[in-house]
Formats: sequence, structure tokens, C-alpha cells
Amino acid sequence: MLSEAQVNAAHHAAIAQSGPRKGRLKAQCPKMGTLEAAYWMGCMWVINPFKLSIFQMALFSPEQHEIFDLAKAATQDVVNKRERAKRAA
Repeated sequence: MLSEAQVNAAHHAAIAQSGPRKGRLKAQCPKMGTLEAAYWMGCMWVINPFKLSIFQMALFSPEQHEIFDLAKAATQDVVNKRERAKRAA
């Protein structure tokens, strides 16, 4: 079971914290084999799945699978909200 602190740390590592891309997903994956990489891959699964490493996903630990699923669902929610807003405008 993941703690809130672990999820927040993974989010912080996968998102740019300064510069012109502040608040956006980093272009490159954090160090492989970490929760941060699993979080980044979950986000990237929705945005651009061609950047993912299927081999790394096959080697995920249970915690990495859990954070991958959390990130994927959260990113999909954001994408769906933006698409609905575009259709409504």
C-alpha cells in the first residue's frame, strides 16, 4: 500500500518544478525502477504511449503497478475534462 507521501514525491519528481514548462510532465522518464518512473509512465500512457518501456512495465513491483494505475487514472481524468471543455466552448 502506498502512502500519500510516496505518491506526492513521485508526482513531484515526474513534473517540472521550474522553468517554462513548470507544472507539465517532464519530457524524459526519471530513473527506471523507481516509483517516480512508474508515475511518469502512468501519465505518459495517456499522453504518448510510444515513449513507454514495455519491458520496464513487465518488471514493475506491486507498488509500481499501483502508482502506475493511479497516475494513469488521474491523467485520463484531466484529459477528459479538457476534451469536454473544448466541446462545450
